[in-house]
Amino acid sequence: MLLFLTIWITLLAVCETKANLRHSQSNKHFISQLDEGTFEIVHPFQVRDKKERIGIDTHNYFLNATVHYKHVVIVIRSNTVAGVRLKLVLNLNENILLNETKFKRLDENGVGGLDHVVENCYYQGTVNGDSSSFVAISTCSGLWGIITFENGTSLGIWPLDGGDKGRRHPHVLYKIKWTRDASCGAVTQTPVQFLPLTNALEQSSSLLKIKRDVSRQSKYLELAVIADHTYMKEFNLTEDEGIEFAILSINIADLVMSRDLKMHLSVVYMELWLDAQRVDIHNDIQQTLSGTVDYTTGHIYHVEKDASVLFTAGFFANSEMLSSTFSSVCTARAVGIVKAIDAYSVHNTAQFVTHVLGHVVGIDHDSSECTCQQHNLLPCNMNRQIGAIGSPFVWQFSKCSVARMQNLLQSEHVQCLLSRPFQTSRLYQCGNGVVDGEEECDCGRRTNASTHAVIQSPALSGLTLNVS
Repeated sequence: MLLFLTIWITLLAVCETKANLRHSQSNKHFISQLDEGTFEIVHPFQVRDKKERIGIDTHNYFLNATVHYKHVVIVIRSNTVAGVRLKLVLNLNENILLNETKFKRLDENGVGGLDHVVENCYYQGTVNGDSSSFVAISTCSGLWGIITFENGTSLGIWPLDGGDKGRRHPHVLYKIKWTRDASCGAVTQTPVQFLPLTNALEQSSSLLKIKRDVSRQSKYLELAVIADHTYMKEFNLTEDEGIEFAILSINIADLVMSRDLKMHLSVVYMELWLDAQRVDIHNDIQQTLSGTVDYTTGHIYHVEKDASVLFTAGFFANSEMLSSTFSSVCTARAVGIVKAIDAYSVHNTAQFVTHVLGHVVGIDHDSSECTCQQHNLLPCNMNRQIGAIGSPFVWQFSKCSVARMQNLLQSEHVQCLLSRPFQTSRLYQCGNGVVDGEEECDCGRRTNASTHAVIQSPALSGLTLNVS
């Protein structure tokens, strides 16, 4: 009798849990957007030391309650959508948020900070260690993000409300495709020819001969992020939800840009508009962009950044979803606007972020002759038509874009990208007589150095300084 009662209570609890999940407004709305047969309910789990299977909570409670493990392995058993066992090998993206990153809330009481720590729970990696695959997710409130394969197939993962991050936390695994058209409203042009850094330095000092090969070294784009009032209000986002959507979008964009351009994205500042809109939203996206530039140059000029990105839910004409100031990186006018289509499609917004930052750096739209590095048949990141109904998620730059980036790296105006976040230009470290950062040696000024010293500085990563 006791055994029967236990089984009955267990079954009742399971049925009640399923009913709660089914009737959750958020869950219902999300699933209603998916076509029949394109999704399934899965229960991912984490594999840790000694192949122990645990829930999906990635907090490292042994170290700090707000710190997440640097390396995790997540397993997803798919019966229909993928039809295979997906083993996600993930690394924490330690560049995207830093201890110095500041978060501000703007409301009727003025400007204030958040009353809690914003955790770095953003991961990148591969499926089964296959370098041709692409995974970028958040574990902040369950698993949320994108899984992409070389053949162009992309899957989304979304945590259903009602789970507890345990082994039975239900998620939706679904096939990703565009459900609307999306185009770029940016005005682009051939970048101005800047004086090469080599010439500038040779003219300013006859002591240094700079030989550059920076195309293979890592670049860092420091971002100020603005979550406007339409974005927060339209989707009824809490502070944490607004932050997670934006940072996850940037995390996905970071993986796209780092793979082909070796450019990493770091959020150094973010503000949330909780009470009112501070930039007028016009149907003409260029007019909205102009107002955003006025705001960033007038209100967050003090933030040391390479570019600013505004997240909005405003409507723009002609299916335009994004715009930016072209070839403006490292200036106060480096600004991009991206539209969040809904509160779920973070991968779409990530494509917009990738595209606008490409323009900000100085990469123009692709011509019809430009093809992707690995897949000639798939669209590339810098197409003016970013999305079309039924088209796939795009995560590769064309050969043309990569070539343009290599050319831009020879110009002085992208020099700021060679410094790590919250670090002054690396050029100021060499020659101060102190072994800074990654330097192996520093002979100081010419008067203190030997006549024919050669300084090889890893901190410059690609700059060889010959002092004679």
